[in-house]
Amino acid sequence: MLTKWYPNREDPQFGVFIQKHVRVIGRHNRISVLYIHSTTKISSTFEIEEKENSGIHEVIVYFRRQSTTLGKIINLFRFLIALNKGILRLKVKNPRPEIIHSYILLRTGIVAWFLSRRRKIPFVISEQWSGYLTGNFLKSSLIRQYLSRKLVKKASAVSSVSKFLFNRMQDCGLKNSNFHIIPNIIEIPPDRKNSESPFVRVLVVADLVDEIKNISGLIRMISELPEDLHFQLKIIGHGKDEATLKKLASSFNLLNTKIFFEGLKTNEGVYQYLLDSDFLVMNSLYETFSLICAEAMSCGKPVLATRCGGPNEFITAETGILTEPGNKSELKKNFLFMLANHRSFNPVIIREYVQNLFSQSKVSQDFQRFYESIVKK
Repeated sequence: MLTKWYPNREDPQFGVFIQKHVRVIGRHNRISVLYIHSTTKISSTFEIEEKENSGIHEVIVYFRRQSTTLGKIINLFRFLIALNKGILRLKVKNPRPEIIHSYILLRTGIVAWFLSRRRKIPFVISEQWSGYLTGNFLKSSLIRQYLSRKLVKKASAVSSVSKFLFNRMQDCGLKNSNFHIIPNIIEIPPDRKNSESPFVRVLVVADLVDEIKNISGLIRMISELPEDLHFQLKIIGHGKDEATLKKLASSFNLLNTKIFFEGLKTNEGVYQYLLDSDFLVMNSLYETFSLICAEAMSCGKPVLATRCGGPNEFITAETGILTEPGNKSELKKNFLFMLANHRSFNPVIIREYVQNLFSQSKVSQDFQRFYESIVKK
């Protein structure tokens, strides 16, 4: 597997949903994963991390990113060198792969196609990029659009995490006759009671990229609520808009009074926050799936989410509330309802429902069917 996103030492949450897919794929297959990461935080030009566990072989190659005038050219050459170093490591542990799996276009797909042609083995593609939803794909260069469509057509199979994303990819002209819907995976943590708190504990977990996650819309809505409401909103994550969002919360006197930025957490840390929360809010404008909604439900927590794509397919009246993206008055009404009524949702029903949809065993079977459809050809 060649993946564009993957957990690394700078961001343990980056592409964690892909790592979870890798782990269930590794139940029935021997899998090697290669991820290339550019960084300014290494002293040498290249560093390689390699580990193997239970049939899963992971290689992460870090290269030092340049920000000089010729940085783009230098970074491209360093990426190619890092790629070659990583592929050589993969060959040692897995010299005769049967399938090459590209996870998130475009660069990984080009490499997968090249290796497929060279080694005469099939390649497949999995997608989770929100750019097909936001319009960013159709705003990208014509060369990128052409290559993406060509690669998807040439792949032996393609998967996406939701039917919504599949439909948007079709609308963008990315078509393949062997298309599979394989959702993200959730883990079911041991059930436990919330610790005591005088506040209703509301949780947000998101990359702080406001044009997609619309955290600012949530902050502005909260600024209009009565001051005597006893709740605390904790926000986990980081991103390019973190400072701007903190400044916005501070301008309403909400920072560290009603709204708390908790920073980046590991996946295990996120689950601890979920287990101690009363409900989750997800106010995105676009989501291909929304793993955090499913993870909150796996902890028995109801979800207040937008009808932004992926969540539409699995959030029901028994597990949460869906609201229109960007509609502040509807968000406010539903937020107030959840503050008052979050205990009316049955945590046992929520957990059992989401376990049936996104369990590791189910997704493992989905991937086996995905791969076997290629091997049979």
